[in-house]
Amino acid sequence: MSKKLLVITAGTVAAGVGQTLMKQMKLHPDSDFRAMIRYIDTAFLPDRYPTLVQGEWFQLIIDPRFMDAIYNKRDNYPVLRDMFFDGLLPGTESSGGGSIRYNGAGAIEVKREELRKWLSASMTELARAGDGDTNISIALVISAVGATGSGSIEHLINVIVDAAHFANIRSTAQSTIRCDVYILQPSQDVTDLGLANTLALYAELAASQLANTKNRAYQGRKVMIGWGSSRALNSIDQLREVAATIVRLSSNPSSSFAAEFREREVDNHVLRELDPITQLPTHLSLMTAVTISLGRLEEQVITRDVERLVESLVFESTEGGRSSNALLGRFADSLAGDGPEERYQTLLNYLSSTVHLADARKRLYSVANGKSTPEGEKADKLERIWQESKQEITGGRQRIQDFAHSFVAESLKMLEDAKGERICKGGVSLTELREEFRSFENILHRALEVAREQVQATISDGAVTRSRQELEGIWPFRLFNRKAKLQRLAKAIGNNLEDYQRQSCTSSAIMVLERLEQRCADVGQSLDIVLNKLRRQRDDQRRLTEANKDFSVETGNPFNISAMSTKQEMQAYAAKVSVFTSDTRGPEQLAEFRQWLQGRPALDALFKGNLKLLIQVVNDYTTEKVREAMKDDTVLDVLERAGEDALRNRLREAESKAIALVNYSRDFAPDLSEAWHVSAPCRENQGQHEQVNELIDEIFAGRHCKLLESNDPSEIALFYYVDGIPMSSVDDLKGRCLNAFLKRRQQWQARKSTLDGSAPVGSIGTLNQRVGVPIFSGQDAEDRVWKTNVIQKLYSVRGDEVLPYQFENEFTSPNHQNGNDASQPLQDLKEIDTSNLTTPHQNGNGTPQRPQTQIGNGTSQPQPYNGNSTPDVQENGKDGY
Repeated sequence: MSKKLLVITAGTVAAGVGQTLMKQMKLHPDSDFRAMIRYIDTAFLPDRYPTLVQGEWFQLIIDPRFMDAIYNKRDNYPVLRDMFFDGLLPGTESSGGGSIRYNGAGAIEVKREELRKWLSASMTELARAGDGDTNISIALVISAVGATGSGSIEHLINVIVDAAHFANIRSTAQSTIRCDVYILQPSQDVTDLGLANTLALYAELAASQLANTKNRAYQGRKVMIGWGSSRALNSIDQLREVAATIVRLSSNPSSSFAAEFREREVDNHVLRELDPITQLPTHLSLMTAVTISLGRLEEQVITRDVERLVESLVFESTEGGRSSNALLGRFADSLAGDGPEERYQTLLNYLSSTVHLADARKRLYSVANGKSTPEGEKADKLERIWQESKQEITGGRQRIQDFAHSFVAESLKMLEDAKGERICKGGVSLTELREEFRSFENILHRALEVAREQVQATISDGAVTRSRQELEGIWPFRLFNRKAKLQRLAKAIGNNLEDYQRQSCTSSAIMVLERLEQRCADVGQSLDIVLNKLRRQRDDQRRLTEANKDFSVETGNPFNISAMSTKQEMQAYAAKVSVFTSDTRGPEQLAEFRQWLQGRPALDALFKGNLKLLIQVVNDYTTEKVREAMKDDTVLDVLERAGEDALRNRLREAESKAIALVNYSRDFAPDLSEAWHVSAPCRENQGQHEQVNELIDEIFAGRHCKLLESNDPSEIALFYYVDGIPMSSVDDLKGRCLNAFLKRRQQWQARKSTLDGSAPVGSIGTLNQRVGVPIFSGQDAEDRVWKTNVIQKLYSVRGDEVLPYQFENEFTSPNHQNGNDASQPLQDLKEIDTSNLTTPHQNGNGTPQRPQTQIGNGTSQPQPYNGNSTPDVQENGKDGY
């Protein structure tokens, strides 16, 4: 039974993770694993990712007129009614959600039914693929900072659960959907609004855990993916690569980690408990995946081989040259001869075969030289043959024309087929094929010149008449040399019949030569265009790839370690797995490729100049060959050949990088649960399993690290993950994110008081112009956060960078009634004393939290933030980082 994964990305940055994941899946194929990527955004994603096709992505657009209509009848839409801020409408009609979470959440609810149908259709399509199994897991990838993913997460999960129900999809025997959420954390240079959005996202998730509301039944972790300590990742591309690797390895059964990851969740109580310090949920997880692989070597070998194969197909000239008359050989019956005159005569004879002129010639010479006919009757018989043949030739002109048209049709098809056969079987390049058509076109042109010169020639029967008169001269002279005279008569008749033949066939022969010459010219012109186009594309591609021409041990990702340490090692390995194993076998392997190419779409792509399709098909061939060779030579085999300590050194390096990518304080997560796993393609009969286990015991001394079997020969993976993280232990959340949130909250409260519920305005273009915007995804989410005191609890352990903030009498909501009003001050929430805590864990080098001032009814009140700092200008449509 195959494993199936539906990856749903929400937001522009998250879409990049989906694109990267697809590339990784191609590099790590697994017949037992199928992944489908679907993209959701408020922006027009093809502008950013042009390869997306219709059906793969869904745009969340809100028509402002429709939004007005809903708002005026909001009691008919209870979910939207509870979400709406009084006097404010969500909108995405501009270039995305403007980094306003309220817009992303509103768009999901407005488009709920369309989105549900689209997701159901995708799930059904994935279920039908392969063995038809309907067990599907889901991975939801979002960015914490933007409008779409951050704002829509809880609404989107509800839609996903509904879609699975309608599509009869499940992930477990209990018909429960598994949906792991992977959250991309903000970078160091993100705006204050992005930081505030991040805090609001986690506050809403925590509030939902605390509110005891009826949650939809689904399983799955919420995995935070950050940038590492001291910016271990230095680009958004690296973050996408790391995130895609984590999603792939935590879902793909090839590493055996997916089963461990899921089964452990069932018994992991820390994901369902509360932090004893702040009473916040410990429902968050951290995960890091470090891989030891061949780096980009496989990709580089494939790229190099593809370039060589394409070069041989298109531009390469065979040493010593090839026959330029190869095409003429295909017309041996109709155009044979040493010159244009002979070739033209051969064509005439070929076309006139339907009127049997050759038979007439044989009869003439048989009568003239034979003994079966009396001498006195031979002349009359020769003349009867002449008259009959003349009549047959002139009367058979239509048959000649019909035969000529049939011959042209067959010849044109022969020329078309010759292109592929010459490439695949003849071993010529496209450049050489062009020269063959040029040569054949010249041959046809010269024969055509001869044909046109003979168009005006007249036919005379005089030679036949004179020969007959000589034979019938005055007696006794007519008996003199009679045999020779009969032969001259037969010859004159034969030549005369050839003239009639030429007259009857000339127009057809010219038509044949013109059509063939025109086809050769057309093919040649097309090949010239194609060659020029391919030459430009090749030159452009070479300029782009020139910098990466040499093999490199650099992987471009600090969490992907190259198994090989030198270029020499890489070159030796490349020679083993390349399509071209040696220079001596090169021609043989090129011939094998050309035979494989025959009849495939890439052959048509070659003649049409479609380099993209050509390279795609050639790349598929090369990838299959290279990976087949790699199956017999795993990354463990490579490390064993590299030396006694190579595997040990790589595992030690991987262990040093297997740390949390999000800075957190261990003291604020006292009940956390850690796990390490190594997945490796071990061969039992070679003792590799025992060898790796011994190294794991040595390197992970004191920590339980489990060895898992892998069927991916190209990769060793080290997994480290932590369960049981409350938001109060995450340095960013209780530090810069909380500070940004409180500043934005102050601005939003001021702006909110000016809104008029009877004259609602849109959130795009009106609010995000140096003024406050709603941080929460909706009024209901805001109410839930303040009812559960999430922000106040987090504030009690705030970081040094968080300015004092006055909570009392600020967070009131018209929706709160009967004792559930979050505007009530926190009478019993005292400041948490952190003075006795040990140094918190921040990837091994954190600093202790400072003691806090008292909150609530304590003797020391914090000074309120006065809102004088200049708020950031948020660009419309800048969704993501």
